[in-house]
Amino acid sequence: MIGLVNQNSLESEFNSLIASESVSWMNDLRSKAYSHWTKLKLPNQSHESFRKISLSGFFPESFFQKEDKQVISTRILQNQSGIKWKQLEDLDSVETEFVKSNLERLISSYSQDYFPMLSIAFHNSFSYIDIPDNFTSDELVKLEISFREYTKLVIPLVFLRVGKFSKVHILEKITAPHSDEDHLFLGFNFIQEEEGASSDLSLIEEFTDSTYHFRMIHQELQKDTNSKFGYFNLGGFKGKTFINTHLKGTGSTLYSFGVGSSKNREKQDIEYSIFHEGNQTQSQLEFRAVLKDKSHHVFTGNLKIPKSVKNASASQVNNNLLIHKTARAESMPKLDVLALDVQCSHGATVGEVTEDELFYLKSRGLPEPVARQLIIEGFITELVDKTHEAVSQELRSRILQRLGGANV
Repeated sequence: MIGLVNQNSLESEFNSLIASESVSWMNDLRSKAYSHWTKLKLPNQSHESFRKISLSGFFPESFFQKEDKQVISTRILQNQSGIKWKQLEDLDSVETEFVKSNLERLISSYSQDYFPMLSIAFHNSFSYIDIPDNFTSDELVKLEISFREYTKLVIPLVFLRVGKFSKVHILEKITAPHSDEDHLFLGFNFIQEEEGASSDLSLIEEFTDSTYHFRMIHQELQKDTNSKFGYFNLGGFKGKTFINTHLKGTGSTLYSFGVGSSKNREKQDIEYSIFHEGNQTQSQLEFRAVLKDKSHHVFTGNLKIPKSVKNASASQVNNNLLIHKTARAESMPKLDVLALDVQCSHGATVGEVTEDELFYLKSRGLPEPVARQLIIEGFITELVDKTHEAVSQELRSRILQRLGGANV
């Protein structure tokens, strides 16, 4: 069990952080978020979004240690001419206003949410990525965020602006090293896609069984935006991810998809919320999870379409494959549809590798471990292959590897 650090110690850590921050307006926003956070309690199972995940024995304050001053490694691995990637102190006046105004709005929106306020108050890395208006490229932009070997706490704050009528492919990859000590990842991503933008975003988390992870991804789509958003979780001891997408502009379209893979006693909880706020908007959500050993995966799909919205369509599907009978998957679709001029559908399945499937493949000469691997690969490939071609092959290989390869 992780030891609890008292409130005075954490207050001292925050004051030290403020003293080292050279950007005054960010200090003000950190302080606002911190003020909200001090009034909140760690979520427990009486909170609707944490009903399925117990945080008993988890004390985030224990990860804030003054002697651990190493920052995370954040870098663009492959950039392209015209794309801006800046840290906080390098922002110009226009970029500052974009970040400042949106961050103020996010603090107001999430003021009652424990982990987003903690993330904004204590973030130890900041990245601003700007895709210029009318930018077009089929190449992949790669952003890597990684723990250094002995860093216990990683809190990246990432702002992404996709400019008007641009076309871009972006991969964000987060990795944590193997360690006997626990790590904590707290992430907050803000993504704004401007009018007519076409984006292909892939977010990959590759955590170890010593990593707690909690994350908020807030995405806004403007008029005629076409967004393809892939989220892939490859492990972590215990975590909760929120993905909130707002289709604000008329004609905006979202295809959101992802794959989760869990093993041992890992507990993963992902909650999507899709808000149709503009007319003639479309959303499609597909998520699949593969579970082995005694792992547990929870999927929640929230869909909200208010009465004022016209001509909207939405669908969500969640499929889960259990490799072992001891694994557990839960699926909770929640549709709050008040508009009349809509088309909506949802579906969910939980199943095991069946004896009939194994018999069919074994009758064609395949050993049972290889047959099981082919079934798993077939289950994830359809969604993995929807990512950029430079991502899909490695991603498929990593998922199969962490699930044990042929030893499943």
